[in-house]
Amino acid sequence: MKAKNNARINAKQRKPGGVTGKGFRPGKSGNPKGRPRTRGLLTALRATLGEVRKDGRTIEQALVDALIGQAFRGRSKLSALQTIFDRLEGRPKMQLDFNDVTAAMKNRTAGELLHYAETGFWPEDKHA
Repeated sequence: MKAKNNARINAKQRKPGGVTGKGFRPGKSGNPKGRPRTRGLLTALRATLGEVRKDGRTIEQALVDALIGQAFRGRSKLSALQTIFDRLEGRPKMQLDFNDVTAAMKNRTAGELLHYAETGFWPEDKHA
């Protein structure tokens, strides 16, 4: 009996937008503009960085001093140095050149390519 009821219910045509027709419709976002962007945290951080501490330094200067101290005396010297240089010089751009690889492959015979695919090295490479 349950199987007949389930088949009958599943056979019914479903309305787009659910039972009321006012819900989500296929292919349409329920929130087309997305979550509103706020600058609350960024604004608060910028305002706080300008505050002056009891020792006369701004919080921004204290953070810079802590980062430089970490670069000289901390456990993660390399990470601190990398952060400093990334901020001063910018992160280096990565460039990949695939032309050399494809040119080298074009000059290979089918036998050489098959040998490399099977063994992981070229026939002329000395491999023990």
